[in-house]
Amino acid sequence: MKHVLLLLLVVLVALLGLGFAEINPGLIRVNYYYGALQLPLAVTLLAALGVGVLVGLTGALLNHLKLQREIARLRRMVELRDQEVRNLRAIPIKDGP
Repeated sequence: MKHVLLLLLVVLVALLGLGFAEINPGLIRVNYYYGALQLPLAVTLLAALGVGVLVGLTGALLNHLKLQREIARLRRMVELRDQEVRNLRAIPIKDGP
């Protein structure tokens, strides 16, 4: 059911995008450092959306990798502490002086 709703949402967004592209067929001039292009407004917005998604995913991936390294470091620390506790429990207790 969850996949059907997601698919329905994707189709709805795609239809809205196609409707927007149909309503706004005009060309716009996109200037960049070494030239300029004449592109439809919908293509320009789609490219900007794509770049934004890539930047966002890159940031999320970098954060995820940072957290994975932190988890690995904390697991190593826990293992060292557990080993230390096992070693201390294995030491025989001396009675009196």
